[in-house]
Amino acid sequence: MSVLWILGEAKSGKSELAEEIFHRLPGRKLYIGTLPKTPENAEQMRKHAERRPQDWVSLSTACGTGLGVMGELADTPTARATAAVFACGR
Repeated sequence: MSVLWILGEAKSGKSELAEEIFHRLPGRKLYIGTLPKTPENAEQMRKHAERRPQDWVSLSTACGTGLGVMGELADTPTARATAAVFACGR
């Protein structure tokens, strides 16, 4: 599994950078986002989701739990065909 982990301040362009790089990676795509699901973030989450291709799988998780999710995915039979991106910031 290829993993791209981008850290930075809130609204610093992490998602856009990750998506730009992610488009170039081969295999299935799993995008792990860490923006908390709140009414205040709903519009930003919708815009982020609309930018991504339909075949990317998206998962929202708390920033501290994303590494555990990636560890579990690394043990799956399809891990070699999967790329993951993890954007974390506050």
